[in-house]
Amino acid sequence: VPKLALFRIHQMAMPVPPLNEQRMIAQRLFNINNVLFNQDENLFQTNILKQGLMQDLLTSKVRVT
Repeated sequence: VPKLALFRIHQMAMPVPPLNEQRMIAQRLFNINNVLFNQDENLFQTNILKQGLMQDLLTSKVRVT
């Protein structure tokens, strides 16, 4: 936005939700963050497993029938 200076942002009135609503929002964001972290961890573990299996296949430690 042209001509949007920092002092104009400070002058703007921003609505603030009540404290209990802020806590509910924070709790939901925390839960979403935990889900994303768990999914990232599962993806990382799956990729490690895939790399190990590919290494076994490429070095002929495991035979493909």
